[in-house]
Amino acid sequence: RPGYRLPATVTMPDGEGPVPCIVFFAGSGPTDRDWTSPLLPGRNGSAAQLARALEARGVGSIRFDKVGSGVNMPKSADPADLAMLDVLSLAHYVDEALAAFDERASRDRCGRIFFLGHSEGSIHASSAAVVRQGDPRFGGLISLSGPSRSLLDTAIEQLRAMRIQSGADPAETDQALAGFR
Repeated sequence: RPGYRLPATVTMPDGEGPVPCIVFFAGSGPTDRDWTSPLLPGRNGSAAQLARALEARGVGSIRFDKVGSGVNMPKSADPADLAMLDVLSLAHYVDEALAAFDERASRDRCGRIFFLGHSEGSIHASSAAVVRQGDPRFGGLISLSGPSRSLLDTAIEQLRAMRIQSGADPAETDQALAGFR
């Protein structure tokens, strides 16, 4: 979508010449580029840790806040803030991964470029890999703990948790989510 920005963090090892690069795609819900989530306790940032470890071994990466996560999450329930979620769709998630791939492919320092998805992110990374599989820079797909349940079940559980956490009535929330299902 015109004007849409994809906030990201790039890590690249020191040196010259092309290196393998990885596009990280976070798991479900509001999980940010570092793989922390307001729905989970702690902030270990395992994606940031993994990116730094890979960088130390000569691998570059890009991690981004997909729509609805990190700095790409609405700040309030105000319609102006919620407008960013207008793009939220499975296709948009794939577009975000492709944009990150293309950004890395535009850099001479990146040789082969791999998609790495965690949990639900494995689905989106896989879909992006299908689109880019014919690209000579495409290196492959890495799936970390792919999802073990449907996207619908995951979405309902996370929406419920976010609503309850924000003070919504559990019975009303369950009724609305039953209609969503």
